Amino acid sequence: MTQSKPITLAITGASGAPYGFALLKFLLQQGQKIDLVLSENATKVAKHELGLELYGELEQRKSQILNYVGTGSSLRGTLVTKQSSFGTPSPNPSPRQTSISSKIEEKKLELKRKRELKNKYKQGLSYDLNEATPTTTSPSYSQSSHQASATSHELTLWAADDITASIASGSYKSQGMIIAPCSMGSIANIAAGTSNNLIARAADVCLKERRKLVLMARETPLSSIHLTNMLKLSEMGAIVLPASPGFYKKPQSIDDMVKFVCGKALDVFGIENENFNRWDQARQSPSYANV
Repeated sequence: MTQSKPITLAITGASGAPYGFALLKFLLQQGQKIDLVLSENATKVAKHELGLELYGELEQRKSQILNYVGTGSSLRGTLVTKQSSFGTPSPNPSPRQTSISSKIEEKKLELKRKRELKNKYKQGLSYDLNEATPTTTSPSYSQSSHQASATSHELTLWAADDITASIASGSYKSQGMIIAPCSMGSIANIAAGTSNNLIARAADVCLKERRKLVLMARETPLSSIHLTNMLKLSEMGAIVLPASPGFYKKPQSIDDMVKFVCGKALDVFGIENENFNRWDQARQSPSYANV
């Protein structure tokens, strides 16, 4: 059943993009409402580790993400063909042409967002007392409306620099937040309370509102700085969940190991899942009969 409160899912630039997108796929399949935010480096890692190239406006990127997680049962989705300016697929562009075009498009959109943010800072948000939410002049990058997919799930994609996003406010009700994977840089920012981007701010909101905050830490080996920051966040109420798959279920693929870690994160939120065999199930298998 669709939960009334959404879950915030953030994907940072640490190695481990399969964790974040596997979680996204599962949650959407379960009818969960998701507020998704990707750091700039997360898009680079997704391209390198998953072959997923994200470009264009937020709405276009959301369609690309939904297409990726919605195709097939494995983590390998199919990519959306880049559209030409006339709305028709480009005739088999080379990887180099696609890469250069997407970079140019990204730079244009980045400049556009910066101009819009600058104007917002100057003008401020205008409120209409007859409306429940503040009115803004630039919905193109905040994308506040939910878009239903073919499976009736709801996904909202936020820009990492959008300080007007709903998840940046404690008054916005949510079940909590999962950062998968969570880089050590993000952990440091959250521990320091910098709120220097939407991911750090949304995490800060979860801490102050005493909501669940799961940090799927991805780094090895860990320095004393890393350990100190994680201890600090754990004492604040965050749950540090390292991307450490178990092997008692005898995983047969990378997909099995990814599902194990994702299943542990889902357990924190009380979301039923069969992503991995529980210890009782594993202990009863023939291979453990003589242990």
